[in-house]
Amino acid sequence: MLLPRRLTAVILCCAMAMLGEATAQTASIAGYVTDATSGETLLTAHVRIDGTSIGAATNHAGYYALTGLGPGEYTIVASYIGYRPARIEVVLAAGEERRLDIELQPDLFDGTCSCPA
Repeated sequence: MLLPRRLTAVILCCAMAMLGEATAQTASIAGYVTDATSGETLLTAHVRIDGTSIGAATNHAGYYALTGLGPGEYTIVASYIGYRPARIEVVLAAGEERRLDIELQPDLFDGTCSCPA
């Protein structure tokens, strides 16, 4: 009966070590999305990783966080109604926690419509 308990303990320890190592390898990107002219935070702006389903909306303070990312190259796309989308290239190392504040430029309406009649 002692052997199965020891074996269970060893397996449990190995699993916990592997889990800790796996979570230590993930990276994250977080920051604020603001209006480039006024500096005001943009609530519910959308921030996503291009080509994936990973994304987040900014909270009531204009803050977003993309977590659980592997190391590598990413294109971050931020968008908000009435603003030009921003595309930012980022390279993340394993375990990196990157602060990325994003400023969006207002997309000024010139009064013309390109809608089909």
